[in-house]
Amino acid sequence: MDNYDFSLAVQQRLKDFSATEKKAYLDEYNRKKKSVLTAYLLLIPLGWHYAYLKKWGLQVLCFLTLWGFLLWWFIDWFRVPSLVKNYNKDLSVSLLNNFNWVSNKRDDRSENTSEIQKWLKNNPNSSLNDFYRLKNN
Repeated sequence: MDNYDFSLAVQQRLKDFSATEKKAYLDEYNRKKKSVLTAYLLLIPLGWHYAYLKKWGLQVLCFLTLWGFLLWWFIDWFRVPSLVKNYNKDLSVSLLNNFNWVSNKRDDRSENTSEIQKWLKNNPNSSLNDFYRLKNN
């Protein structure tokens, strides 16, 4: 799991998975994650990188504006790695939610949820990553 750039919330939840569940999750993640190389290859000829990342609104906007007369296309050369990274992080959270729903795993989530809710109430400008970072230290 060290080769993955998951958020702390996802990392914490994956620690509770059995080896079989973790393998199933990682297999599904690897199957659905997007590649920076593929995104660049789709950017080169026609700028289909937004469609590849399932950002159809931006894809249509690019076509309608001709990529801001190619200025937007040039800027995207520098943005592609972060776009793919953000897509893959969102994917990891989405898969985790789907996996938890399908597996119906019963654990101490209700206890943990109330602890998280109390912490977020006391720290409104913080995120779940901050909660898990403090909890692990």
